[in-house]
Amino acid sequence: LTNDIGGLSELRELVLETNELTEIPEAIDNLQKLKILNITSNPLILLPSSIIELTNLEELLISKNSIIDLPENIGNLTKLTRIDASYNMLDTLPESIGSLNNLTDLFLENNQINVLPASVADLSSLIELKLNNNKLEILPESFGEFGELISLYLNHNQLNTLPENFGNMNNLQRLY
Repeated sequence: LTNDIGGLSELRELVLETNELTEIPEAIDNLQKLKILNITSNPLILLPSSIIELTNLEELLISKNSIIDLPENIGNLTKLTRIDASYNMLDTLPESIGSLNNLTDLFLENNQINVLPASVADLSSLIELKLNNNKLEILPESFGEFGELISLYLNHNQLNTLPENFGNMNNLQRLY
């Protein structure tokens, strides 16, 4: 994949799953109409920093790579409704993730996450949150503030306590 990809300015969906991509060109930021980016199942370690310029992006599908972190300013992608970053090497999340007010699905299972930023509770539209198979020992005190959350996956972590307001998630229907 070369910087020429930036010339595809009308592109709405880019699906490059199950390839051998080792990097995504910085010129991806020229794809201003892009709504879906699917780069699942590649040997990627890093996302290009320019990805935060894709302000119309609604779905970021990056599972089954070896990605070590999400861009610090991922919160700029305010139209995101779905992030699937499962099966990577993430150990933390950027604080700005809490700015993704339209996010309904956040899949982070099978990573190395040991701590969550308090801002994760600001994801007011979140319906499904998968954090299973990580290294979480504690959840932020604000964790019980998920008003719309229906499905929560916390199994296979290292939790030994839950925040006091955990019972405030009145819409929760599935807890694993």
